[in-house]
Amino acid sequence: PRAMLDIARDAALLTLGAACGFIAQRLRARARLDDDAARMKREREAERAGRTRAERDVRALRLELARVSADGEATTTSSATSATDVRYALRALGTFRSAFRRRLGAPRQPSLVPLARGRVALHAHVPASALEGLEEFSHCWLLFLFHENTDFHASVTREIGKTGKTGAADGPRTTTRGKIRVP
Repeated sequence: PRAMLDIARDAALLTLGAACGFIAQRLRARARLDDDAARMKREREAERAGRTRAERDVRALRLELARVSADGEATTTSSATSATDVRYALRALGTFRSAFRRRLGAPRQPSLVPLARGRVALHAHVPASALEGLEEFSHCWLLFLFHENTDFHASVTREIGKTGKTGAADGPRTTTRGKIRVP
């Protein structure tokens, strides 16, 4: 009986040792996968930040070129001026900040996410008199431009290229996803 107990104990210890080795191996593999996933996420974020900086620089250069060529006036793309040829330089009046870092997940209908809030910070060149009488209104429309959106133009251009149409009903459709997710 004693020998049988020793054999059973040794078998149990071997099984336990093998199980511990297997678990340790799986934990090391999981740690490597987690490290790889974190590294890939950092690389994606760095690539996006670099692309956004490059788009911002290109946009600034285009605006500067338009400013120099037009000397602050409206510019045209050809000598024959039509309603669609005229371009206007815009100057930002402020910046909107919210909890949403990216457009994906940002709600477009405020009634769907009533707790989502944002703030408009007006730039220093906007005089306080620009807001006089605003409290008398129940609503205020903000016209905006997503200045850090780097791929919207490409997605609209792809769709226009496919159909060859630019009308409102047939016109540009975006390939960007819209999904509401509160951060």
